[in-house]
Amino acid sequence: MAKQAEASDVMGNYSKYSPWVLIIGLLVAISAAFTKVPYAGLILVAIGAVIGLLNLKKDLLKPALALLVLGLLDFSKVELIGTFAEPILNSAALLAAPIALLASLKSLYSSLK
Repeated sequence: MAKQAEASDVMGNYSKYSPWVLIIGLLVAISAAFTKVPYAGLILVAIGAVIGLLNLKKDLLKPALALLVLGLLDFSKVELIGTFAEPILNSAALLAAPIALLASLKSLYSSLK
């Protein structure tokens, strides 16, 4: 029982950095949408994995899945916003994929307990 409390305290100390890591990931996603960033996909997936590991909560599942769905939509038909929104949302979907994966695995694990 005490070991569980210690593990949650350790993750609790690092979870306060999760919003900052998310902001960095979104800035990388926006910059990767309009410029050539080497290994942008790998960087976004790694940042998403860090966010997912820092915040192992089921609350992350719905927003991450929403970003994944938005990344799949075709915004090129929208005249003014589509050319800017589509690459940003595609990059954000790369950021959200590991978050959704880790949150769904956590949800599945907790439901099987």
